Amino acid sequence: MGLLDEALRKTEGIIDTLQKHAPHEYEKPRTYRKKARKEFLMFIRNRKPRERTLRKALKQQLQYVERNLVRQQRQMYSEKSHSLEGRIVSISKPHVRAIVRGKARVKYEFGAKLLVSLVDGLAEVDRLSWEAYNECQDLKGQIGAYRK
Repeated sequence: MGLLDEALRKTEGIIDTLQKHAPHEYEKPRTYRKKARKEFLMFIRNRKPRERTLRKALKQQLQYVERNLVRQQRQMYSEKSHSLEGRIVSISKPHVRAIVRGKARVKYEFGAKLLVSLVDGLAEVDRLSWEAYNECQDLKGQIGAYRK
């Protein structure tokens, strides 16, 4: 829902900018920005919405945005899935991926995974990745490097 709200605001900003620079070339499309924002805020107040409420709110926001920016959201909605390969979670930072952590406070973390080793008091970055991966894949290589 946060991604859809962000997409809605970004697309509205693009429409406003185009309208400002070329006001007579095309008629400004209806965006329903006030209605969409009101419905989004009503949904956000729910701490743990039911599946039916979530799907209804997603459908409403998708109908407001319905542009190429939300192809992935439309696909997840139609497939009733919660994940998609290479899914964009932030329009302003499309390279950032959600990493499932399963902690009590937050289910997901955002940002890069960093593998650092300490050799003779110097820190060395061995791997930096924005994608979620299992750290044990690097363990054998790290053990071999340590023995050398």
